[in-house]
Amino acid sequence: MKDVLEKEITGEPVTVAIRGTERPIAFQMHAVILYKQKTGDSLFDPKSWSKIDLQADPERWMACLWAGLHQQQPDKSWKAPFTLDELAGLINFDFAETTAITVQIGKALSVYMPKPKPVEADIPNAPAPGELAPIKKETAATSSSEFGSVLSASLV
Repeated sequence: MKDVLEKEITGEPVTVAIRGTERPIAFQMHAVILYKQKTGDSLFDPKSWSKIDLQADPERWMACLWAGLHQQQPDKSWKAPFTLDELAGLINFDFAETTAITVQIGKALSVYMPKPKPVEADIPNAPAPGELAPIKKETAATSSSEFGSVLSASLV
């Protein structure tokens, strides 16, 4: 049942090929914590994703791959198929292989990370059919010239 629910929420599992063997890669909370412990960066901050660059920082790239390879075991513990040192010995640092791995890391991050909140421009102005329009309340605090439109806009 858990696999069916997870597949429905996250879609098809993302895999990465390491020495010809496809391995699942996912960034559930455990992997996010491991990555932060290794690098000091949070994967919840999309700005940190640009640092996961093999050429600029191979250690960070390897840490991300290693963290994402951890899978929950039947006893509820978490385990990666390789230690970080073993993984480093298995990766051939040629352009085709590492590019394919980088693409899969990006896909897995996109699947598991929270989606950004919609910007105001993406929110429709009119209510959906059958829904009531929101009522804007104006109080002395929101209509005063001192607080003006800034506070009013925040209450909408």
